[in-house]
Amino acid sequence: VTVWSPALQLEQRFIDGRLRFWDPKTERYLELPEEEKERLWQEAESRADREAQARKQEAQAREVETRKRKALEAQLAELRASAKGPRDPA
Repeated sequence: VTVWSPALQLEQRFIDGRLRFWDPKTERYLELPEEEKERLWQEAESRADREAQARKQEAQAREVETRKRKALEAQLAELRASAKGPRDPA
């Protein structure tokens, strides 16, 4: 059963014993409250996963930079130590 609602500009359809609203412009059904809740939950989980991944990548990048800095500092210390070593007067 399909009924057009001029006020809503939607079709009202009974699907599996439930009233559903069909939007002919988007060619989609409007979400039921439980569908919207599930979609919003999944979006929040996905966003949280992406944020956690970004934090992990940032931490890894900081760790790499710290290792590089320490290696450069060690090389600099070696160069300074070798420059202070015994000098040949000749």
